[in-house]
Amino acid sequence: LPYRPTRVGQFRYVVEVEPQADELQTDNNRQERPVVVRKQKIRVLLVQAYPNYEFRYLQRMLQRDDTIELKCVLQDADVEYAEQEPSALRVFPVRRDELFSYDVIILGDVNPALLSTSIMQNLADFVDQPGKGGALVLIAGPEFMPSAIRDTPLERLMPIKIGSVRYPDPDQAITEGFLVQPTELGLAGPAMQLGDTPAETREI
Repeated sequence: LPYRPTRVGQFRYVVEVEPQADELQTDNNRQERPVVVRKQKIRVLLVQAYPNYEFRYLQRMLQRDDTIELKCVLQDADVEYAEQEPSALRVFPVRRDELFSYDVIILGDVNPALLSTSIMQNLADFVDQPGKGGALVLIAGPEFMPSAIRDTPLERLMPIKIGSVRYPDPDQAITEGFLVQPTELGLAGPAMQLGDTPAETREI
């Protein structure tokens, strides 16, 4: 992987593959990408309505990572929680510049009634920032997420159509399976590249 520094902390990597004898197209055998090495920690905001298993697991895991600076908002917590827990914030960041200072925001089963419309718009704008664009992770839960964010600025960020969400009857056993059908955009995502070719990925 030959590289050359472009400025302090930034490198440009070039990956090249030797053409095969029967290869018809060779212009895609070379990829060049910039890589920025930063000393600052990755700022993560973890938000949840109540302290479920996912929240506690993520909180502990992210706190142990020396490359991450974690802050947490627990909507149903007592006032004492923010005083006893070093990573806890008393309230969700209201100001845009404060919210935009994070690199990643993880929304668990969050009660949208405790977030104003302007805060939810700020979250949508956080993702859409020109030239930066923060990462927003959404975790479904039994109380609010995803159906409670219908008709809010966050709805368009969901990877599903919220109108199609159906909750099973908690008193009935689930006896029928279902098959998740990814969209074309979903199939193109890096996490879905399960095969060596698009056709193989689609088949998987």
